[in-house]
Amino acid sequence: MKTLFASGLMGLLLLAGCSMGETSDNAGEETAQAETTEETTDSSEASSTETEESAENEKDETAEEETESSDSADETASEATESESEEKEYEDYTILEKQEIILSFVNEDVMNVVDYELETNAILAEVTGQNYTDDLTTHEVLSTQAIPMYQNAVDEAEALEPEIEDLEEPAQKIREATAVYMEALEIEKEALANQDASLIEESHAKGEEYLAIIDEYHELLFALSEEYNFDYAVSPVQ
Repeated sequence: MKTLFASGLMGLLLLAGCSMGETSDNAGEETAQAETTEETTDSSEASSTETEESAENEKDETAEEETESSDSADETASEATESESEEKEYEDYTILEKQEIILSFVNEDVMNVVDYELETNAILAEVTGQNYTDDLTTHEVLSTQAIPMYQNAVDEAEALEPEIEDLEEPAQKIREATAVYMEALEIEKEALANQDASLIEESHAKGEEYLAIIDEYHELLFALSEEYNFDYAVSPVQ
């Protein structure tokens, strides 16, 4: 059975209370009056002390509330400042800085995906085309070597974190492409195991879908090259 030979994706870029006590006014003996006066004085002093303590407590509570309110206001202001800073950060990128970011994305981040694709291609090349011997061997290599290797490409694609908005769509295209190609490899493995020619055709169709997504990726990069004035070229896979 004819198996699917991987085609690589390749892109090179130049480039935060007070309560008062009641007093009594009783006429009587001087001693009694004196005792009453002392009691009244003591009561008044106690009440005064209680009032002062209550006022201090109230003052402390008010100060704590003001502090908490101030902290909350500071946190809100800090969050707003961080948000404005993030928005401003993107707006402040110069053309040259965006060129460098795109350069790093294509020649470093995306090339991590490409490297695993090329490794997968090399593995498949050993058992397909002119090197094809039998389906059992191809199935074994596909299951134990090619698919595990290509999983690394899928993982690298999922890990892509574009630094600027312009690269969001290209990154998504690479995620889609690697996911589709993994499907192609899995379907082909099943086809070889079951000797099902219709599954081989389905696998080939997935391969074509992969290539179409990669073409869309390249078109996005060519458009960015025109917008930001840099050179972009696609290297053919040998």
